[in-house]
Amino acid sequence: MTQSTVLCHCCGHHMVPQVVRSRGIYVGWEWGGRIGAGHPIDSVCPFCLSSNWDGVQRPEHHGPAYKLVLMIALAFLGAVFLAVIESMYEITNHRLAFKEFEPVINWAVFGLGVLIYRAMRFKKK
Repeated sequence: MTQSTVLCHCCGHHMVPQVVRSRGIYVGWEWGGRIGAGHPIDSVCPFCLSSNWDGVQRPEHHGPAYKLVLMIALAFLGAVFLAVIESMYEITNHRLAFKEFEPVINWAVFGLGVLIYRAMRFKKK
């Protein structure tokens, strides 16, 4: 099998992309070393270590701290939004209707939170 070289769009070198594989979870040598390791997750240029060696701009994720704060904020805003909806039902004297549709409303607010999280997890370019 021959390895053909390609041009890296970041550093301009001709290279063979290196495959980056998953690390897995270390469980000790007694049980086989690592579990779930070895799956290809990316390929990089060996010279500049860029994932964008092929010229395709992939979306870049925010860090774990940002995502954690985003999830906490969305959970808080979801609870506030549910309280506002419940108070609107109480003001209009439809408390029984709210109790009937409460699971549907909860799932709708949860789904909206998931969609907002998926839209905000990437850095804007």
